[in-house]
Amino acid sequence: MLLTRPRARARAWRCLTSAALLGACSEHAATQVVVQLYVEPELAQDATTLRVTIENDEQSVVLEQSKLLSGESGRIARIPLIPRGDDPGRRFVVHAELTDTAGTTLATLEAHAGYTEHELRSLNLWFQTACREKQCGAGRTCQQGQCRGACFDTGSAEATEPSSASCQECETCQGRCTADDSLECGCAGDTCSAGQCLPQDRVAFVGAGYFHTCAALTTGAVYCWGISDSYARLGSDGAASTTPRLVPSVVGSDGLVVSGQYSCALSPETRYCWGDNGLGELGTGTVGGIEVTPLALDNASLGLTSLAVGFQHTCGVAQDEIWCWGHNETGELGLGATSDPVPTPTLVGTGYARVSAGGAHTCGLKTVGELECWGLNESLEVGVPAGRVVPAPARPGCDAASAGNRCFVDYSSVGAGGFHTCAIRKSGALYCWGGNRDGQLGIGPTLGTEDIVEPQPVAPEIRWSEIAGGLHFSCGLDLEGTLYCWGRNESHQLGLPATGTVWTPTRVEVDAPGGFRLMSLGENHACAIRADRTLWCWGKNAEGQIGIGTTSENPVEKPTRVCF
Repeated sequence: MLLTRPRARARAWRCLTSAALLGACSEHAATQVVVQLYVEPELAQDATTLRVTIENDEQSVVLEQSKLLSGESGRIARIPLIPRGDDPGRRFVVHAELTDTAGTTLATLEAHAGYTEHELRSLNLWFQTACREKQCGAGRTCQQGQCRGACFDTGSAEATEPSSASCQECETCQGRCTADDSLECGCAGDTCSAGQCLPQDRVAFVGAGYFHTCAALTTGAVYCWGISDSYARLGSDGAASTTPRLVPSVVGSDGLVVSGQYSCALSPETRYCWGDNGLGELGTGTVGGIEVTPLALDNASLGLTSLAVGFQHTCGVAQDEIWCWGHNETGELGLGATSDPVPTPTLVGTGYARVSAGGAHTCGLKTVGELECWGLNESLEVGVPAGRVVPAPARPGCDAASAGNRCFVDYSSVGAGGFHTCAIRKSGALYCWGGNRDGQLGIGPTLGTEDIVEPQPVAPEIRWSEIAGGLHFSCGLDLEGTLYCWGRNESHQLGLPATGTVWTPTRVEVDAPGGFRLMSLGENHACAIRADRTLWCWGKNAEGQIGIGTTSENPVEKPTRVCF
C-alpha cells in the first residue's frame, strides 16, 4: 500500500514511517507537501497498477511502492511528505507509472517540487488520457498531450485543481527550468528555438460549428474535422475525421467561418461553400441539396472581406456594405420583412464595419460606432422590448420604452450568441443582453435568469478587446489576450474544470505561453488562436470536433493544441 496520512494521534502526521525520506520525528515540522495522484476516466478503465518512486534532492530513492487499482477514476493515491531534518530548502522528485494487466506502461508522470517553510502545501498530479503512451524523457512530463519540463510549484493545501508544470515545452527541469533547443515540441514539424516552440503550421482563422470545426492556415489551406455524415460538413468525401483533413479545391483562403450543417471559406476572388443548402444558406441562387465538395462562387463582384454564419443564414461585409442570404422566416436577413429563403446575397444596408450572426439574429457594427441588430427577438437578443421578430435593423438599448436607455454610439466589437448578444465599447467596457437562463450574459445571478433587454455592464474591472457568443455561453479576451468564459458548462465548453452554470467571466487557464488573438464558439465546444498562431480547442468531443484524434462522451476540459 502507498503511504497514507495516519489518524491515530494528533501529531502523527509529523512522523511518517519512512525514516530515509523524513529523517527524525519533529514536534514542529517546518512544512509538509501532500502529493495526490489522479487518473482520468478513460485511462482508469485500462490501468491495473500504480507504481510510485520518490527521490530526495540527492537523487536517492526514499520511497518505492505499488498499488492495485479498481478501475475507478479520480484520486488514486495520497502521499504526505516532510523534508528530512525539517529543512524547507529540500526538494524531491516524484515518478509515477500506470500499467495494464500485461505490464504495458500506459502513462507516466514526473514532478520536481520543493517545500515551503511553515506551510502545508499540495501537489496534484493527473494521469491524462491525452498523455497515454507518451514518453517525454528525463526531466520532463506530459500535460494535455504535450511534453514539458517537470518543475512544479506546489499549491495551497485546499487546492483541488491539477497542478501545472512551470516549464514550457522546450525546457527540461534540472532543479529549475532550462531551455534545450534539441527537444521536440508541439506538433510534428514544430521546432524549439531559444526555449520557445515555433509552430510549423500557423492558423489564420477558425470556425467552430455545431458538430465540426474548420480552420484556415496562413498559407491559405483549409482543414475541417468532426462529424460529416450526409451533410458533408467537412467538404470532402462525406466521411468523418477526428483530425484536421485538408479540404480540396479551396485555394488562397483569407477567412473562414462555420456553423450548423455547412461551412464557407473566403478569398478575394472566390467564396467557397459546402454542406447543407436546404434553406439557401450557401448563397448559390438555389434552395435545396447538399454540396459534398466546395462550390466555388464568385466573390470578385461583391468583394466580401468577412463572413458570419448563424443557424441557417449567412452574412458578409463588403467595403461598408452588409449582404445576407439564407433563412429569413424570423427576419434574420434584415430586409425589413420575413420571407421564404433568400438564396442569393442581398444588400441589407451601408455604413457597416463588422457583422456577427447569432442563432436566428444578426448584428451589424456601423463605422461610426453605432450598433444595429435584427431578426428573432424571442429572448430579447435584438435589444428592443417589443416584437418577437424584428425584421429591420434596430439599435439595442435605444428604444424609448427600454429602462435606462443605454443608447451607446461608441461600440468597437460585437459577438452574437445563440439567444443573446454582447458588444464592446471603445473604452473596453463590455455589455450584454438577451437570454440569461444559463448565465451567458456574465452579469451574475442577482438579476435572475430572465431575458434582459437593456445592455448590462459585464466585469467592468476588465478592459475587453474581443467577444464571441456560443449557443448558451460566451467568451472574451482582455487587452493582454487573456481568455475568460461564462455561461453553461456541462460539456466543459467554457474550458473550466467544474460543470454547471458560471455566472460571471472566469479566467481560463491554458498550459501554453502567450495570449489569444481570435475565438470561435460553436454549440458545445470552442476554439481559439493564440498569439503564436497555434490553435487550441476544448469542450464536447463526441463527434471529434476538438480535432485531437479521438471521439469521446467525456468532454475535453481544457484548451488543447490541435495539430495539422
